Amino acid sequence: MDKQKLEFLNAKSDEIRKILIEMIGRLGVGHVGGSLSVVDLLTVLYYDLAKVDPGLHLLAHDSLGLGKAADFAGRIVSSQEAIGS
Repeated sequence: MDKQKLEFLNAKSDEIRKILIEMIGRLGVGHVGGSLSVVDLLTVLYYDLAKVDPGLHLLAHDSLGLGKAADFAGRIVSSQEAIGS
């Protein structure tokens, strides 16, 4: 992986961690450790390895099943892409 891609992924992971902490704090409920523990993994999967294209039919995308805490983090990662962040 080149340096530019690694810097992008690190910045994206940091951004997602901040959003997760803000959301969990605002909601007053959530498992911070479980959500934060998968951010790097999900960021690399979503932004570097997985086949995800808004123009493709849903069944053409790669999919991943997650547990409860990881699901929360996964929603943040995918919603970042949806809003173009």
